[in-house]
Amino acid sequence: MSRFLGRRLIRAVLTVWAVATLVFLLMHALPGDVVLVLLDTVGAGSPAADKMREFLGLDRPLYVQYFDWLGDLLRGDMGNSLLGGYPVWDLVKSRIPVTVELAALTILLGLSIAIPLGIVAAARNGSWVDLLAMQFGQLGISIPNFWIATILILVVAARLQRLPPSGYKPISDGLGTNLLHMIMPSLSLALPLAAVMTRVVRSAVLEVLNRDYMRVAHAKGLHPQQVLWRHGLRNAAIPIVTVIGLELGYLLGGTVLIEEMFFVPGLGQLTVRALLNRDLPVLQGVLLLYSTAFVLVNLVVDLLYGQIDPRIRYE
Repeated sequence: MSRFLGRRLIRAVLTVWAVATLVFLLMHALPGDVVLVLLDTVGAGSPAADKMREFLGLDRPLYVQYFDWLGDLLRGDMGNSLLGGYPVWDLVKSRIPVTVELAALTILLGLSIAIPLGIVAAARNGSWVDLLAMQFGQLGISIPNFWIATILILVVAARLQRLPPSGYKPISDGLGTNLLHMIMPSLSLALPLAAVMTRVVRSAVLEVLNRDYMRVAHAKGLHPQQVLWRHGLRNAAIPIVTVIGLELGYLLGGTVLIEEMFFVPGLGQLTVRALLNRDLPVLQGVLLLYSTAFVLVNLVVDLLYGQIDPRIRYE
């Protein structure tokens, strides 16, 4: 177990380093000049632009900039924003709780729909419930989340006026107020997630229903629902957990369109603002956080496999 964990940690560190290097190169390959963007409002000429490049260190060779940036990163310094001069980590960490909350609500809503629906569809394979679940899965996968968000804003917020159309209230302002502002963003993300997970749960449960241990459980006289939920779901859990890990990594990375549409101040919105303003240090910091979150989630999923299925051994 310790050897496996050590190898996985080394691989995770190398993956994050490779992504960080790629992000650095891509940021410097973007078209346009960040200095001209920063000085556009004052109508700066070439001398002012040259001074700004020297001040920011952009006049140095690319490899020098890279090793300086990597050295600062290893010391925990992600640099400062080009616009306000604020430390990048301070900007990022203030957005993390919002995105984590949105991701948690999305996963909770999505699984609350997908797991019962997928299990019932598998247990009643070929019935109208199964057909309904498959149609829901197909429709949910086909519809993008920003389209669902648009419909919710137009119908629920604008026409029915049941929920606020946008904005965010922290939990400190009251849990009820916070949830009222988070329902539509999380539902916009949860419905496509539920569609994917319904199909995954159904397929995984169908695969184990005809296994020998399921027939033995039935032969022992256990209630069919007990057999299905206790024995069937656990043995079908590995593909389900795998997809949940992938979706959670994606959600923790930030949901750019949804956060921007609902004015939710999370990592996705910060990414959009940094990209539009060519704020390279902030953009590099956010993308690095995305990759780190995704790698860590997948590492946790790998470790969960052994807890779910004792037959899996780490060597």
